[in-house]
Amino acid sequence: MHSTKNKAFPGNTNSDSVIRHDLQHPVIARYIRIVPLDWSGEGQIGLRTEVYGCPYCKFFLTFTSPL
Repeated sequence: MHSTKNKAFPGNTNSDSVIRHDLQHPVIARYIRIVPLDWSGEGQIGLRTEVYGCPYCKFFLTFTSPL
């Protein structure tokens, strides 16, 4: 299945701050594409990214905690 839905995540506005975005729903993907949409006024693009994942599990796991 290929998704054509694009999602823009705003990034930081300086060179030091860290921005984190958590996805609302799990994504199953072999590849992801990251495209900068905006950059500095000098025309320079800088991009750092970390993508975390977990092994694919066919069945949903549930956890219960004692009350």
